[in-house]
Amino acid sequence: GPGPGTSTGRGPAGELPPGAVDVVAEYTRAHLADVITLDGLAGAVNLSPYHFARSFRATTGMTPHAFVTEHRLMVARDRLLRGDASVTGIALSVGFSNISHFRRLFRRRYGLTPAGLRAVAR
Repeated sequence: GPGPGTSTGRGPAGELPPGAVDVVAEYTRAHLADVITLDGLAGAVNLSPYHFARSFRATTGMTPHAFVTEHRLMVARDRLLRGDASVTGIALSVGFSNISHFRRLFRRRYGLTPAGLRAVAR
C-alpha cells in the first residue's frame, strides 16, 4: 500500500484539509445576504461539490447547508440584539427571503421568535 505521508484522498474519514472549515466560514460570512450554493462553497476550497459535502460532514458533523443556516441565525441574533433594524430587514440581510421560514428556524434554534428575543433582551 502507499507509505505514510501519502494520501489517495480516500482516507476512512475523508476529512477536509486543515483550515478548510475556516475558509468556508469566511466565504459564508462574506456572502451571507446572497444565495449560497453547494457549488460556491465547494469552489471556495477547490473541491467537487460531492466530495466537499461528504468531507465537510465528516469534518464538522454538519451538512454544509446546516452550517450556513447556523451562521445566518447567529448573525441575525447578533443584529437583533445590537440594533434597531426590523426583523424583516435583518432576515433579508442574512439571506432569508422567506420571513416566516426565518422565524420558524430562529425559534427552533433559540427557543424564542426574533421579536421575542429582542423583547427579552431589552
